[in-house]
Amino acid sequence: MQVFEKLRGNKFTDLVGPAKEQFNGQGSLGNGAAMRISPVSLFCYNDYERLVDMAKRQAMLTHTHREGVNGAILQAITIGKTICLDPTQELDSKKFIDDLIEDMNEIEQEDEEFLQLTDAQIKPFKAKLTLMRKMIKKSLNNPNKLDVVEVIMNLGNSLRAVHSVPAAIFCFLLAQNPIPGINTDNPFRRTIQYAMTLGGDTDTIASMAGAIAGAYYGDQSINPNMLKHCECSEEFAKFGDELFDTVHKEQ
Repeated sequence: MQVFEKLRGNKFTDLVGPAKEQFNGQGSLGNGAAMRISPVSLFCYNDYERLVDMAKRQAMLTHTHREGVNGAILQAITIGKTICLDPTQELDSKKFIDDLIEDMNEIEQEDEEFLQLTDAQIKPFKAKLTLMRKMIKKSLNNPNKLDVVEVIMNLGNSLRAVHSVPAAIFCFLLAQNPIPGINTDNPFRRTIQYAMTLGGDTDTIASMAGAIAGAYYGDQSINPNMLKHCECSEEFAKFGDELFDTVHKEQ
């Protein structure tokens, strides 16, 4: 809220200044920008370069730390990919993750100030995605071998973007198949329920996982009993349709 108060105070003449002042000038590394990114993914789903640029600019209104920005970009890219996939075809989870690793390897560029750090520190999202690839492979071989504690230890469940965006992606990918202890045949609902089992910043992780799953499965996968608990769901569905129509009118 402090950021928005300062934006109003400067009459929006400096859009990123207030966010840069956060946390002693380091900027926020939280997941708020990633959580709200889905409209950008819909608006730019057919233009990757525009998607990355707009995701970055949207994030920097409130989050200027590289983790906060890159987390929003990763979430935007992930949703952008799932929008374009056919849910009736089996999802190749390994290729999906490999593509994200390639994207983040390019986005998380090395800067001079990071030269003394390890690759995992320089490119933390790439490192998390690499861990995720191993965990998905393990779950496919034996679903009972992968427990929630291991997921939290490797991917995280906190409000830091690097400890929550990868976790949300993992929830979506894991829920492609039945998960022990979660009794539903609906993969969208399975995604949300599994995200809730991680604890921590549950609402944000479940929101991001749900955005990815929703983009993939479509609104027909969302149970009406779930939908009625979503505030202004009909209004947001209308906004989504109008945003999609706007994209195609530009072409």
